[in-house]
Amino acid sequence: MRKAFTLVELVFVVVVIGILAFALWPTKQPTQALEAARQIVAHIRYTQHLALNDDKFATHTDTGSTDSIAKDWYKRMWRIVFSNQNKIEGKCDNTGWRYAVYQNIGNDLSDGGQPNGEIEVAQNPAEPGKVLSGCFSGIYKNTTSSMDLNKAYGIENINLDEFANRGNQGIIFDELGRAYPSGNWSKPYSDYSSFKLDNGSYGRITLSAKDGSVAKILVFAETGYACVENVDLGCKDPKTPQTP
Repeated sequence: MRKAFTLVELVFVVVVIGILAFALWPTKQPTQALEAARQIVAHIRYTQHLALNDDKFATHTDTGSTDSIAKDWYKRMWRIVFSNQNKIEGKCDNTGWRYAVYQNIGNDLSDGGQPNGEIEVAQNPAEPGKVLSGCFSGIYKNTTSSMDLNKAYGIENINLDEFANRGNQGIIFDELGRAYPSGNWSKPYSDYSSFKLDNGSYGRITLSAKDGSVAKILVFAETGYACVENVDLGCKDPKTPQTP
């Protein structure tokens, strides 16, 4: 009566198990774009929070200053803006996409698509002493490294073709939390630009990373809500037919 396996049989079983384990073990999916998208969505929501709690609306009379808060209050709203920057000697040691969360309170109130000094930038609540900005010519000290998207997440491109109808690269929030594509407004609640999709009701930001991954962010005008498309619960293109 046979009581044990032979050495050959044991080796054969081990080899078969190894092959099956290798074949069935889940492969690691590229995730760089998704990781960046989740961070960006969190910062979009934080920008909206700042706008709701730091109302720039002013009702007092202009007293004569050309930079009067009363006159130009609508240009000062909180925003999050993306930019593809080159290396800047002595300041920024890397190229690529980055972004910042800031209020536009510079002397001339023109928004150049990046913060103008630390006074404009939001503080990073997760990293005390840091500001919510990647490296720019106007702000390059105490920046948040993860906001330099190419360096932190390998983001090679941010496609904004489906975001806004005038090529804007950021989002402004008003005192009610509503979202608008960024731009130099000439009047309150400007129609200078609108989101690209569904008659201006929402826009899409598409991230592409070095590992081949792609993630898409939807931003809705009326609510200011932002989410990662087809990843976050209920975050789907409103124009996509819903399956029963």
